Amino acid sequence: EGRAMSAWPVLLLGGSGYVAGEFLRLIAQHPRLELGCAISTSQAGEPIAAAFPHLAGAYPDERFASLEAAIERLGSFEHSVLLSAAPHGVSAAMIDKLLTAAEQAGTRPRVVDISADFRYTTESAYQAVYKHGHGAPGRLAEFTCAVPEHLNALHTPHVAHPGCFAT
Repeated sequence: EGRAMSAWPVLLLGGSGYVAGEFLRLIAQHPRLELGCAISTSQAGEPIAAAFPHLAGAYPDERFASLEAAIERLGSFEHSVLLSAAPHGVSAAMIDKLLTAAEQAGTRPRVVDISADFRYTTESAYQAVYKHGHGAPGRLAEFTCAVPEHLNALHTPHVAHPGCFAT
């Protein structure tokens, strides 16, 4: 289908939400990415096309996977991208669970999180703004918060998007 031999599989967290639909659309059009699995705790087992009819041509047979099913697949990906469209306050713990499983499987996915969970460099700064504990404080140092177009160099393995604003 014209995909490059070195296409990176994408694990998509929060797979049935609006932003995940945009990620799925972008993945379908990207020459170097392919869908590894779309993870949805609320829609696991359901067809992706049922949630996103406009993407039925791109994902005619694919179904949403549970977090557990995605974890089982991690070892089969030599390299991968984890895009998190999971909600704020939930994303960090799910990312942590997937990264821990990936480390145990000997793989190292690259993460892009669009929730607010990794926008701050310290747990105390996060708590001051969001008024609750962080889901994976031990992972904060692994993320750089930036708009990719404004980042000259990435010194961490993962990226957190800074939020909703026009750039």
